[in-house]
Amino acid sequence: MTQWASGHPDDGVLLRYLDGELRGRETRRVRAHLEACWQCRCEREALEATVGDCVEYRRKAMAAGMPEPPRPWIDIYAAMNRQDARAEKAAIAPGWRWAAAVLAAGLALALVYRQFERPPAVEAAALLNRAEAAAEARPAKPHRVRIRAGRQEFVRNSGVRPASRAAAGEAMPAGMKNLFERAHYDDADPLSARAYAEWRDGAGEKRDRVVESAGLYEIRTVVFSGELAEASLTLRAADLEPVAGRLQFRDDNSLEFTRVSEPPAPADGFAVASHEGVPVRPAVPSRPAATSPRNSASISDELEVLAALHKIGADLGDPVQVTLADGRVAVEGAGLAPDRQRQIHALLDAHPNVVVRFSEPAPSGGIPPAGGDAAPTAAPPAPRLEARLEGLAGGHAQWEDLSSRLLDANEAAMARAYALRGLAQRFPPGGTTALSAADRHTLQALAAEHVNAMAAQVEAIEGSLGPVLAGLGAPIPKSTPAHFAAWQTAGEEAFAAARRQEMLLSLLLGVAPGTQPAGLPADLARTLAEVRSDLEECLRVLEQ
Repeated sequence: MTQWASGHPDDGVLLRYLDGELRGRETRRVRAHLEACWQCRCEREALEATVGDCVEYRRKAMAAGMPEPPRPWIDIYAAMNRQDARAEKAAIAPGWRWAAAVLAAGLALALVYRQFERPPAVEAAALLNRAEAAAEARPAKPHRVRIRAGRQEFVRNSGVRPASRAAAGEAMPAGMKNLFERAHYDDADPLSARAYAEWRDGAGEKRDRVVESAGLYEIRTVVFSGELAEASLTLRAADLEPVAGRLQFRDDNSLEFTRVSEPPAPADGFAVASHEGVPVRPAVPSRPAATSPRNSASISDELEVLAALHKIGADLGDPVQVTLADGRVAVEGAGLAPDRQRQIHALLDAHPNVVVRFSEPAPSGGIPPAGGDAAPTAAPPAPRLEARLEGLAGGHAQWEDLSSRLLDANEAAMARAYALRGLAQRFPPGGTTALSAADRHTLQALAAEHVNAMAAQVEAIEGSLGPVLAGLGAPIPKSTPAHFAAWQTAGEEAFAAARRQEMLLSLLLGVAPGTQPAGLPADLARTLAEVRSDLEECLRVLEQ
């Protein structure tokens, strides 16, 4: 792997990454860096937008002025005489010819400049205004919103006036309330266009992007200064009603809002149900194995689709979403390769009550690099630590090879972690009682496969990194026994620990933004042991 002098890939590396010209190892390194660095993601989108502008200018402006192709078998001498005559006429005023060329170049630069100067926030602001107007036009209808911060969960009534703002604040967990205050975000009705618009209007330098897919609009706002790094609000395209939202902090904390389908509690103020764990999903009757498929899909059909997608690895990073609603299992995705789309269609089109839909990804909004205060920049390991790491690995080349293998193993482990968490949230403990014995066996086998594969990758990371951490005075400790009543809870804990492991490993390798704390090796060693412990407990519960 090549070193990045500034800690970031330069424009040449990013352009080769977009063109697919980098080697697999370097591609994975750039991808991991982009996932953690706001600055480089903005530069990547700016490059994409610039290339798009050049292509569009060539198609609309230059193509129209290009001469027609020469006709075959013409009289070349007559053509040369005509060309000489035109050249003599053009030579009368050569200054005008140069002026025209300079003017054309200036116009092209002005068009590109105007493209970047055009505020991409206009579309987001207009969409929020329309959503606020639609909310005011709708009759006041109470609903419930689930708010999650890590393992904390808080459910309240929205759409009704609380007895007092103070009473609502007292009911909310203190840690969650503190996150709202840090974000300067109204917690009275967070899942609303009004709350999002008020926060956005008060934010500092920002960039907006609107993504449309599967009947939804997602507004994403990146903030380049302050504690909040990014926020998003998802609206139904049909009525512009908010259905989900998220606040992502720079210190890896987050707040998530989702609309709850069950009716709100009849209390006057805000109904609160604060607890920790996996949200309970309403039970959907399972389809008995002996009966024929019905006209309405069940939770069994959803599990069958997930198992089928797993056979081709479509649940390990592919942008595919599976939802059970309105008596159908909808399989949707955006940006999949045509071969992958055909593969999924061939796999699922024969299933009753399954609808497969694919769409193209929304075009880039062309976000230019931010000025002023920017997000924290990625930096390579400190020189002294980098020298120690290379020495423990056996040299610079050996450390580069080890870093590549660690990134590969971590990428594979996180793909399994996301898949395991998806199963845990889709089939929580309270939602599996309606499954038949055969369905429960399928679900547990699927979860166990993810756990075993993730554990193998974590073991590979420990085997490669363990001697280095031990040389830094931070050997990986033995796993501490963990006890959970359900594999879903253990899976959620393993995912949270894996996310911490990913961030600490990225800091150690110098591919993530932020400074390296003094206790980084010890923190990473403890987190690796925690991931291993959670996975062992998850597998133990699954095998009961």
